[in-house]
Amino acid sequence: MPILTKPNKANDRHPSDHPRVTRWLSWIAVPTALFVTFAPTTAQDQPLRLDPASARLERLRNDVTLLASPEFEGRSGLGAVKSAHFVEGRFRDLQLQPGFGVSYLQEIIPATARLPKPNLPQEIPPAQHDDAQAEASPRVVWGRNVAGALIGSDPQLSHEWIILSAHHDHLGKRGDVYYPGADDNASAVAMMLETARELTEQSRRGAGPSRSILFVAFDLEEVGLIGSRYFADHPPFPLDRVRLFITADMLGRSLAGVCDEFVFVMGSEHAPQLQPLLSDAAQGRSIRLAPLGVDVVGTRSDYAPFRSRHVPFLFFSTGESREYHTPRDVAETLNYPKLRETTELIADLVARASELRGNAAPSWSETPHHSLEEVRTIRDVLRRLQERGDEVQLDGLRNLAITRILPTLDRALERKAITPAERKAMVRVAQLVLSGLSNSSWF
Repeated sequence: MPILTKPNKANDRHPSDHPRVTRWLSWIAVPTALFVTFAPTTAQDQPLRLDPASARLERLRNDVTLLASPEFEGRSGLGAVKSAHFVEGRFRDLQLQPGFGVSYLQEIIPATARLPKPNLPQEIPPAQHDDAQAEASPRVVWGRNVAGALIGSDPQLSHEWIILSAHHDHLGKRGDVYYPGADDNASAVAMMLETARELTEQSRRGAGPSRSILFVAFDLEEVGLIGSRYFADHPPFPLDRVRLFITADMLGRSLAGVCDEFVFVMGSEHAPQLQPLLSDAAQGRSIRLAPLGVDVVGTRSDYAPFRSRHVPFLFFSTGESREYHTPRDVAETLNYPKLRETTELIADLVARASELRGNAAPSWSETPHHSLEEVRTIRDVLRRLQERGDEVQLDGLRNLAITRILPTLDRALERKAITPAERKAMVRVAQLVLSGLSNSSWF
């Protein structure tokens, strides 16, 4: 059944290896510089050498373009098998350790999970383990998670983990309609791979993270967060050793197509030690890191099973755009400079978090600590939406709600405090306004 809107996902080994289909994915090499050689050379004939920022942008663009290409079939069914092998190949190239014992792959096996049956496309039959063992020991598998580990450099902290994740699946094909999924979620997979590359290079130079980092690509996010829920039920190490879980979903566009500079981050209200860390990591960037409480939008992505287990988490997103869950979500139209800056921010944050010690390390707080920056975020977003009301199809009711709440938010910022009643009203207006945006319903 086509999945045309992302449900509110509050609930908290894979298709067969198909070597004949996916062996070509063992290479994963993309050019990061172009060299033109002539003799003799002139100024115009000099090799084009990309600076690090430009090289990073091109790597991100190349990864998104490949994952969103027709070869990956919208990353569902055999397309998801290909994307899993793509990520596995990159982890091997980086010489990350296998995340699941001796394997980079974690099969999602329904017989060993308390999971509802996913509503997979009817044209995708249940896959069996592999051709050689199918008759002897047939078993149905739904998908695969992929993980690679970078072991921390500090003997006292290396047994603790930071997880950086993104889901690699998407909607696939629905009949004759192909859903590329460039922003959702090839953009975040590219971010994760680039961060893995950066931190691995730092580690080889002797400046790697103190804590261990697990890079994870989840499968079946689009059908009920099945991949992340299975991982949380079958973790490769006890989850109480995870000091921070980070995931991202859609990093290459903007909320409703008008909030161009905003990158939203949720979850720090339950780990207040992260709030100054986020502020420091965002300094001097052209993007605006905008904190929000998860209660503004509900549980919407792979942080759900970690949140329910009280693992400190952060969720990054630029929000649902007009292209969300449509065939128009193509690689050519992403904002790659924004994706590059967001990638650099998240990589910096992971590196900073890996060094936190004692009381500075993130820990779960049952009572949320909402920052005043959240008020500023919601006020400024509501103003932006009101200013461009015709463009985002803002109706009279929602325009009136914004007009009434803005003075309250201005006063709260002036006195540097917001009351529980004021915040409750703010959240209600934000939810009302977002529910009425064309093809967008959350930050």
